[in-house]
Amino acid sequence: MTLFVASTGGHLSELIQLASRIEVVPAKRVWVTFDTPQSRSMLEGENVEFVSFMAPREWGALARNFGPALRILRRHRPTRVFSTGSGIALSFLPLARVLGAKPTYIESAARTEGPSATGKILAKFPGIKTYCQYTHWARGAWEFGYSVFDDFPEKDGEPSDGVERPRVFVQVGTLDYPFGRLVERVASQLPPDAEVTWQLGATPAPAGLPGRHFDFAPAAELADAIERATVVISHAGCGSALMSLNHGVRPVLVPRWSANGEHVDDHQVELASELAERGVATYSEVEDMDTRILRADHRFTRRQDRHGDVT
Repeated sequence: MTLFVASTGGHLSELIQLASRIEVVPAKRVWVTFDTPQSRSMLEGENVEFVSFMAPREWGALARNFGPALRILRRHRPTRVFSTGSGIALSFLPLARVLGAKPTYIESAARTEGPSATGKILAKFPGIKTYCQYTHWARGAWEFGYSVFDDFPEKDGEPSDGVERPRVFVQVGTLDYPFGRLVERVASQLPPDAEVTWQLGATPAPAGLPGRHFDFAPAAELADAIERATVVISHAGCGSALMSLNHGVRPVLVPRWSANGEHVDDHQVELASELAERGVATYSEVEDMDTRILRADHRFTRRQDRHGDVT
């Protein structure tokens, strides 16, 4: 039996994509994550164990998940355990090692310059294999294996101008941090003829917000919103970026800044810069968001399937 352990959001999106490269019969794998509309829709038909939600660096929740982790590990007796983090990996991987399994931690592709706090801790445990998704910081305990963004070859050209009626999808992800700066800026720059849909997460909807909005939605509904869009404006989260790319749209990534209370650190700046350099995303700060970006067509002329093959 193989256990796949991840937080929801980008960590789960990455692990699902990475799992396609790990040879495991579906009947011989178990997923461990948090109970959300996203996780239920993405893992429909899979064997799933739900544990307590853990916000970034919420150490109390880490301790609460030790008991469930021990019960899950004893119930399924996995020989291998894979995790893309974040803190949930600390509840499972050391225990998995003690119980005789082979644990592997794969640092999130959002960490372009070095390991997260979780990664730094796990790299000190003997017997836990640690991988990163970028060759330029693969050293010491960290070995490069593969990056989820390697599925998307660099694209030629830039977004094209002249969309007759923009279809805008704004996505702020599942983080428990509001991103009101982005929502208010996009609302102020919307062309009058634009059709707009908002996924707001923890961000309160401002009075008079145009278009349709929701907090969270199943993966299929998010995919439909992306495929309809001519432009996807997204916080620079790994899962949100992956979803846009998998559905044929070059996202406009707007990083959260910790100084504004929008995240625990500034790794979203690094990811947005990395993907812009690869030519698969557009980097924008909140204050740079304007009507020109919203009117451009950001769809790829060639779409890719979920494994990255051009179709």
